[in-house]
Amino acid sequence: ARHFESRLAKVQKRVQYTLERQAKKDKVHKVDKNPEVPPPFVVVVQGPPGVGKTTLVHSLVKHYAKQRLIQMRGPVTLVSGRHRRITIIECPQEMSAMLDLAKIADLVLLLIDASYGFELETFEFINILQVHGFPRVSSQARWNVVVEVEKPFPLVVSQGHRTELYDGAKLFHLSGLQYGRYHRVEIQNLARFIAVQKVPLLSWRQSHPYIPALRWEDKTDPTSSETAPRRLDLYGYVYGGRLREGFEVHLPGVGDFNISSIKRLPDPCPPPMETEAERRRASKKTDEKPKKNALRTLAERHRIVYAPGSDIGSITVDSEAMYIYVPDQQAGFTPKDEQSVQKDPEQLPEAVRLVRALQTSEAALDKASEGRAKLRLIGDTEVRMDQTDASGKAEDQPQRRPAPEGNVAASSDRSFKEEEGEEECPEEDAEQDEEMLERAQQRFARGPRLEDLVYGRDRLQEQHGGSASSKDPGTQGGHGPTDHATVPLFDEDDEEGAEDAGREPEKALGFGLEGHTIEESARGDEPPQSPHGPPAPTQHDKEESRRNVSKDQAQPPAPGTYQAAPHGLDRLLGNVGDSNALDTARMPVLPGQEKPWSEERKEQLKARKFITGGWSSAEEDDPEADGKEKEEGENAENVEDGENAEKPKQEDGGAPENGLLENFSDSFPIGTFVRIRLEDVPAACVAAMRGERPLILGGLLPGESRMGLVQTRIKRHRWHPKLLKSSDALLLSVGWRRFQTVPCFSLEDRGEKRMRYLKYTLEHAHCTMTSYGPMVPPNTGILAFRSWEKVGHFRVCGTGVVMEAAPNFEVKKKLKLVGEPYKIFRNTAFVKNMFSSDLEVNKYMHAKIQTVSGIRGEVKKAEGVKGHFRASFEDRILMSDLVVCKCWITVPFKQFYHPVIDVPNWRPARLIGELRASQGIPVPDNQDSHYGRQLVRPERRFNAVQVPRSLQASLPFKAKTRYLPKSRKTGLAKKAAIVSSEREKAVNALLHRLYTIRKEKARVRQEASSRRKKAKEVKDKFIQDKRDAHQKESRKLRYKKEGQKVAQKRKAMMMD
Repeated sequence: ARHFESRLAKVQKRVQYTLERQAKKDKVHKVDKNPEVPPPFVVVVQGPPGVGKTTLVHSLVKHYAKQRLIQMRGPVTLVSGRHRRITIIECPQEMSAMLDLAKIADLVLLLIDASYGFELETFEFINILQVHGFPRVSSQARWNVVVEVEKPFPLVVSQGHRTELYDGAKLFHLSGLQYGRYHRVEIQNLARFIAVQKVPLLSWRQSHPYIPALRWEDKTDPTSSETAPRRLDLYGYVYGGRLREGFEVHLPGVGDFNISSIKRLPDPCPPPMETEAERRRASKKTDEKPKKNALRTLAERHRIVYAPGSDIGSITVDSEAMYIYVPDQQAGFTPKDEQSVQKDPEQLPEAVRLVRALQTSEAALDKASEGRAKLRLIGDTEVRMDQTDASGKAEDQPQRRPAPEGNVAASSDRSFKEEEGEEECPEEDAEQDEEMLERAQQRFARGPRLEDLVYGRDRLQEQHGGSASSKDPGTQGGHGPTDHATVPLFDEDDEEGAEDAGREPEKALGFGLEGHTIEESARGDEPPQSPHGPPAPTQHDKEESRRNVSKDQAQPPAPGTYQAAPHGLDRLLGNVGDSNALDTARMPVLPGQEKPWSEERKEQLKARKFITGGWSSAEEDDPEADGKEKEEGENAENVEDGENAEKPKQEDGGAPENGLLENFSDSFPIGTFVRIRLEDVPAACVAAMRGERPLILGGLLPGESRMGLVQTRIKRHRWHPKLLKSSDALLLSVGWRRFQTVPCFSLEDRGEKRMRYLKYTLEHAHCTMTSYGPMVPPNTGILAFRSWEKVGHFRVCGTGVVMEAAPNFEVKKKLKLVGEPYKIFRNTAFVKNMFSSDLEVNKYMHAKIQTVSGIRGEVKKAEGVKGHFRASFEDRILMSDLVVCKCWITVPFKQFYHPVIDVPNWRPARLIGELRASQGIPVPDNQDSHYGRQLVRPERRFNAVQVPRSLQASLPFKAKTRYLPKSRKTGLAKKAAIVSSEREKAVNALLHRLYTIRKEKARVRQEASSRRKKAKEVKDKFIQDKRDAHQKESRKLRYKKEGQKVAQKRKAMMMD
């Protein structure tokens, strides 16, 4: 058994060591607010120009999504694992973009050219990261450095990046390119590193919600002025905290806004586990328990990429629309006999599966139209059908919907090639390609018409007594847009009957026909489109659209109709039941067809909507938006703001599992994909926005929009060449904001609760900066720049942290008031030229004053009105003394706040030196401000001390004045001042230097001689010892003989 140590010192050391180890292990526990399915992990790729950032992004996208990224414009979100998604953003070279991305980045990939080494952009970005929170997570790797090399990697770069980042920072080598991308093994190693990184729990991001915008749209009325405020829609995931309507946000480079509207949209890039859960719900396998590791690898359908502004694969995006290019030799949509057996349909890409489902939809279409063959048209309705020629071939433009039997149109090879982008094939595959071409023409030549699906073509001809073409002479021989049919679906009586309150909501379910008019939708045709995108709406169409919108908004929704389909089914149904949409049509419920709203009926409704490709057009526009701008084909973003009556509220759990019913709340949690609308955005800022520049929407806490004074502990960066000067404008990055302000530097006096004004910052120490701007919470990082234009030196001039924010602070500046005595009594003197009026004297009544020689005094009373006053001192002063009053005054702060706006014509406030240089004003030259050699002042002469006789008698002997030694100088020598000329001064100085040199040489020689003597003494010590011993013996012998002689003499003289 161990016994207790009795030595007290040893016990104390052991206890102290244990407590220190325990204290090192202690850390502040932070709460991770991210849900079970977190938002995408933000990866920022940064580096100097031309180092390979875009190539790295292309390589990562190819690794994760197995797709080729042709051109990158904006963020790219993709699936990287079962529960993980990443958003890759390439950092531009602008300082504003670097500042914004450093505030939201979860992982940064720094690219370095090993042949050149570190560059200024890399160091600047590292310092930006350090200020905005990364160094506070010291136990985790926050940065990764990727280096492109062609030669053996130099050890200097490897050591340099660990010195600047932290010891043990991960370093990857990229040895070269292969097929335009980096090597697969190297990208795999980098992807493994990205996969194990964790989201940093930073205090600023945990307390402030923010959204990195993946896409933005201008939804302003196209008829408004170009300079009118814009309406901006932003799409992205919620990070950091919950967002709700009315929340105050800041758009860096634009300004502060309140969220006008926020809507939850289906996730455009869902994680694979969520996708599998939806598939189980759709296949009625909800009772099965999902396995924990059900997905060991990602299938092709799971590798989703959401890059709305980029050209990826066969998708090309321009300012008007999105185009999909599929070469004929790659369009293998129709399965071959052996392919249908060998390959699992679930392993095919999503686009191929959708097209094959459309090809095999004849039976489902017949089943969908079954039961509606007995529907009749309203009696006074005029039906106009398309005219067909004798051969039964329609001349309409080919549609992208499957055509039923007997309604196949033959189109020319030339037109088909123009529409489908066909290219010439090799000769050996000619026969196979011709067969595929024929099948594709039959499939895609023309789509089904809506009236055929709803009423049935035979029923229409039977009711109207024959072919529709015989009753419409206006269509004889007509082609193109004039062949449109006008079929009103319902009468007013039917609409009123469908709106009875006694009916259930599902009986009056409405189907929105968005993107076309009712006549076009009823006929089943689409307006002819240009091969380069959608046709631009005419002025008449815009006016009709606005008229319909105002009419719909004025009329309340009919009772019994379903207002808004929840997002659980909205991805498949589009805007089903959106009775406030621009164009709507409600299907009447006939007697005998009323059925309960069962799960089977829901699945049938889903199947019908899926087969027809969706009756809600993917190109629906906002009624107040520009007709040229189109959605990107995602049902996630087809939900528009036509309904304003009631907004759905989502729960944190994500998509609902109980169909159309859903819980509601007024905020949107982390990880939700939302669309945020901002009103009154400046038109110049919207015009300057680019897809390459990141757009961050940062939330503001209550009080962060108030203006006040912010006190910061700041230090000049050691790489910045100049000191920072008070009253010189600085560009600051604080929180989400970037603005320019005028700082005031100060330093706390030791032992005094006073902030002392500084004209310049300290050389290598912290000081306090007080500036005017929006208030931010303490412990917020701050960056200072003199200018972030391209310069040859380090642009980051100061780094610091916010200490306090308040409406007012006090900074004192020392002030010395100097006066001259003009009348002197015993201990009283009258002083002038210190104040200018008696009011100032009364303000400084009883203030402490002091002479240059150190005699202290006090201000007593004003004398006259010119600023003269009477003062008392502790001793008599002289007329030559200067009287000084030391005081402190409060320095006023300049309330200057100039937000940085990301527009080309924004200009910052210039520095004082720049203004003087432009105006030709010289720098003020004040003699009292010069440092260095002081002015030569005449020596003070004092009279001899007069000692009274009575006191002199009692003084000791040495202190008696009459016995003081006389001065060696005569009176004439004292009076005669020797003034040397410049040449004599130079000669004397030269002689003095020569004398000093001679003395130094003599001292050196003497030291050398002494060293030689000592060495010689050591060397001759043995001889010297013998010599000393011999001399000692000789002296003894001599002394002995002399003593004997003296004894003999004394004996002869009979003295002994």
